[in-house]
Amino acid sequence: MTDVAAWRGIAAEKVDDVSAPLAALLRRRSRLLLADLLRPHRRGVAWTLGAIVVASLAALAGPWLVGLAIDKGIPPIVSSGDGTTLAWIAAGFAVTVGVQAVATRSFVTMTGRVGQSVVLELRRRVFWHMLRLPVAFHESYTSGRVISRQTSDIEAISALF
Repeated sequence: MTDVAAWRGIAAEKVDDVSAPLAALLRRRSRLLLADLLRPHRRGVAWTLGAIVVASLAALAGPWLVGLAIDKGIPPIVSSGDGTTLAWIAAGFAVTVGVQAVATRSFVTMTGRVGQSVVLELRRRVFWHMLRLPVAFHESYTSGRVISRQTSDIEAISALF
């Protein structure tokens, strides 16, 4: 069993190297926390993943359509002067560019919304956790050190989103 002080963050602050079992425990707890924070935003995360897939497929369609235009659109123009096929391929290319733009904008917007909401909830949890800590903790750590640690950690997570 792991020492309780080691995983609460107090002892780990005084240690330069974290042991493998403690690192595994912290990774598992971080994943559980992330899952708990994202649970209310399942629909937004699903829309974000869908937007990523649609934007990627639209981006991949561009080179394919260019190849199609070279292989199927240019020969009719050269042989008979008929540019209908090339016009349809160009229209399809324009549609894929539009779809990619809309999907990318949707991805960025949803990521920002979900990310800000998760960071807000994380800030609330940290605040309430700090209020529940015993007075002995607040006596052993200076308020500047605690606030600096909270601010830098939350800003790092915010930058991730």
